Amino acid sequence: IGRGADCLVVPIRNIDSGLVQGVECINPHGVKQSFGRKSGGALILGNDRQDWEAWYVLEGWASTYSTVFHHGKHTAVCAFGKSSLEAVAHAISRVYTPKEIVILREVDR
Repeated sequence: IGRGADCLVVPIRNIDSGLVQGVECINPHGVKQSFGRKSGGALILGNDRQDWEAWYVLEGWASTYSTVFHHGKHTAVCAFGKSSLEAVAHAISRVYTPKEIVILREVDR
């Protein structure tokens, strides 16, 4: 990534406090670099106050964005890695208490 690089900067927010604890930078080729902490963090897209539809927890930013803005789901959560899916789902359940959480796992090729 490096200085002066053109990239998307995605905030990683602490699930308990909502404060930014890190960022993930993604360049046009999909190369990612993280700064700060990922653990205990996530990014919620959509409506974090709705309780009439399931919340979706996904691995990466692109899948999370697509779930809300292309598939029309009300709330999706980026876990920033497949190893964090379960922990993020549990933390979201504890803090936001949605009626249902669905973990959408990516198929690795």
